[in-house]
Amino acid sequence: MKALINEPVTKDLSRNTVRNALCVIRGIFNEAIEDGIVEANPAARLGRFTRIAKIAEVKGISLTRAEPGQFLQAAKEICPEYHPLFLMALRAGLRRGELVAVQWGDLQFGKDEQDANRFIDVQRNYVRREHTTTKSKKSRRVDLSQELRRVLIELRDRRLLEAFLEVRTTSPTSSCSHRRTGRFWILTTSTTATFSQCSPSPGSGRSGSRI
Repeated sequence: MKALINEPVTKDLSRNTVRNALCVIRGIFNEAIEDGIVEANPAARLGRFTRIAKIAEVKGISLTRAEPGQFLQAAKEICPEYHPLFLMALRAGLRRGELVAVQWGDLQFGKDEQDANRFIDVQRNYVRREHTTTKSKKSRRVDLSQELRRVLIELRDRRLLEAFLEVRTTSPTSSCSHRRTGRFWILTTSTTATFSQCSPSPGSGRSGSRI
């Protein structure tokens, strides 16, 4: 059993990969014990042997205090249509799929900017071209900052005007959707490239969700 564990370790596989493989082996022997084939599980209590496995060296780096402002300013100049998306990602810390799934009905703007009853009701995720539950399978409320509130209200009013001018009958309150595609946030391969262009440190792998 030790030799079996040592094989993936010598291949420079990560510690989590080795642990996952060990869990499968442990489960097989547990089934064998229940069936009366073996009396003990040789894969039990072998966690100490995985400590020599490779530990992932790449870790996310949070943005500095100055970088979010620099990034959002660059977004306004380079891709203003994506600015509300990036602002919501930074200020609300939503996951990519949650950003796509946001609907206008999920936004509580409050009576005015001073009203503390402002939030985003995160209820859905968008993964593999279908709407699902959030990762935790529970809805949650996320604070809606004054700045994000102003930007989203401006966006809502602009979409209302566009719909009126195009003599559209669909209401923008039904979903936070782009008027041509049915989704407001257009997340494609070009979005990643746009993010890199606006990023203070392109390709650095920094994360804005932990600001």
